[in-house]
Amino acid sequence: MNKNLKNDTVVYLPDSYKRWIESKKRRRLIKKIVVCCAVIVLCAVIFLLVRGELSNSLNQQPPVLLAPADESYETSPQSVPVSQLTENIPSVIRIQSTQTVSKKSPEAQFSANTIRGNAPLTVQFTDQSVSAGTTSYTWDVNNDGVVDYSTKDPAHTYQKAGIYTVNLTVTNADGSDREIKTRYITVASPAITPPPTAQFIANTTQGQAPLTVQFTDQSTGTAPLTYAWDFTNDGSTDSTVKSPLYTYKTAGTYAVKLTVTNADGSDSEIKTGYITVASPAVTSPPIAQFTANTVQGQAPLTVQFTDQSTGTAPLAYAWDFTNDGSTDSTVKSPSFTYKTAGTYSVKLTVTSANGSDSEIKTGYITISSLQSGECYGADACNPTGNPIGGGAGYTRIITQTDSRVKYVVTSKDQLVTALKTAKSGEVVFVPSSATIDLTGSSSLTIPAGVILASDRGYQGSRGGLIKRDNSGTTPPATFMVGGDNVRITGLRIQGPHAGYGTDYGDNVKCAIMEANKNGLEVDNCEIYYWSYAGVAFENTQNSAWSGHVHHNSIHHIAGEGYGYGVMVAYGDVLIEANSFDYTRHAVIGEGCPGEKFEYRYNHYGKNSINPVLDCHRDCGGWSAGGVSGKLYLVHHNTIEYAGSVSWNLYGTPAQGAYINNNIFPTRIQALNGFTRIYMTNNYFGGVLKASGQ
Repeated sequence: MNKNLKNDTVVYLPDSYKRWIESKKRRRLIKKIVVCCAVIVLCAVIFLLVRGELSNSLNQQPPVLLAPADESYETSPQSVPVSQLTENIPSVIRIQSTQTVSKKSPEAQFSANTIRGNAPLTVQFTDQSVSAGTTSYTWDVNNDGVVDYSTKDPAHTYQKAGIYTVNLTVTNADGSDREIKTRYITVASPAITPPPTAQFIANTTQGQAPLTVQFTDQSTGTAPLTYAWDFTNDGSTDSTVKSPLYTYKTAGTYAVKLTVTNADGSDSEIKTGYITVASPAVTSPPIAQFTANTVQGQAPLTVQFTDQSTGTAPLAYAWDFTNDGSTDSTVKSPSFTYKTAGTYSVKLTVTSANGSDSEIKTGYITISSLQSGECYGADACNPTGNPIGGGAGYTRIITQTDSRVKYVVTSKDQLVTALKTAKSGEVVFVPSSATIDLTGSSSLTIPAGVILASDRGYQGSRGGLIKRDNSGTTPPATFMVGGDNVRITGLRIQGPHAGYGTDYGDNVKCAIMEANKNGLEVDNCEIYYWSYAGVAFENTQNSAWSGHVHHNSIHHIAGEGYGYGVMVAYGDVLIEANSFDYTRHAVIGEGCPGEKFEYRYNHYGKNSINPVLDCHRDCGGWSAGGVSGKLYLVHHNTIEYAGSVSWNLYGTPAQGAYINNNIFPTRIQALNGFTRIYMTNNYFGGVLKASGQ
């Protein structure tokens, strides 16, 4: 340009030159803006790195950088006025004031003890922030912009289903920091539970007034449950107990209603005509009757007397054990020890509101004396602490209140169901008032470790009755032992064959049968009217199968050709303190290899068809010769009658037969000779033999 031009000289430039000037200005402006933006972005990155949030920002969708209105950020020494940049910065970044970021600013961090579950869900939040100095906390547990808590470690309950974002802001003197966990807590709808179902049973459903019934709740539903029992269905609540007792005092037929309620609803079960109560029996005067478990023995002899009187209760008892005019006991079924030899009459007088009656048994008890230092027979020597034959005075009776009782059954269907579901250690209990008829049913299997029980001997109880008659199909055994350590106790088990010496052919039956199992225990039972056997150990192979039959009353088991109180094949069986009568044989051993039984402290009555003890040879042989089992121990037993022979052995025991301190009415017969048969200190026909017979 010409320097000589004056200031007021007008110079006309070409249009192209003008456009070039404008373009250059625009390029310079754009360059400045780009540089400023780059500086701002660089400052923001440095700021995030200083605060430890760059990684959090990169993981957030979308990244948000927030600043309180009273804060600003110093980005670099060469700052650009904010007013020149607002149109070029993203809306998620808001810078409102300047403030230098301190290295002591807090770092917000937190965790939760659970992050998912059903509503209502309680979550315990735990602050894990890094901070110097005093720190304040602002929790927004659903990220709705409302501060929910200002404590360090709050707990919050989410009442509704949903997915929640949690926001924690931590502040100290040097600044603040925030951590946001997106979709952190997941709350599902509450689980839906069904309403309860009311169900119940009763231990008895009929009887005479006053009738006490034990109701047992079997309802299902989510606990806790509440109960409302209406025992007469008259609209009033009689009990709120889970499984109550109730006494019906008036004759009639009653419907029973149970209503069960929980948080999910309620349900009722009504059993119409469920309880039938009869009028009390017409009163009658008493008739005195009694028996004794033994009537003869050596002094001192303890005799267990059992009252069998009839008449309307309550009854009062006066026992005179020597008939000398003095009352010796007022117990219903007492025991008495005769210490002196002699013959004694016994008198029982029974009294009620309806009158009195006496029974005198003259010369009923005979006590003999023996040389000192010796003990003979069952009654004088019984060391078990329990009466021979069980019953009254037996100390191992299981009652209905025993904690092991899991099932109380009064019908065939209940018994079948209980035995299918019972587990080891549980008791299936038959009340003494129950009669369960198994006629026509198949064998019932008792699982391993299960106890089938009643309370024979408890407060005069005869024990619950399980029976079958000879109609329909009768299995070989009513009860089969299904595993080890089964116990059957306190029951009456009645068979279909009451005939004494009747020939039933091969249609013979037994009450209880075990085959190749260990630990069967049968005690305190009354077993009768079976043609084959009361208890049969039908093992099929040589092994130490164990069993224990004790303190039972076993009688009227006398089918022709069979009729065994206890039958043993193989195994090792202890038979003690039982009362036997009316059998072909109290015990039979099949004479199998390794077979062993011990017969001790047993009392046999006055009614035997054949030898009380019988041992075959070689697993069932009936002719002389061969081997009869392994070892037989027979001691301290009393046999009142046994025909011409007390014990018959067909073969020779492999180890021996040891026979001592017994009272036998007749001799022992050994068809294969007396090799390995040892007899010491036995009474034969009232004569003591130190050896032999």
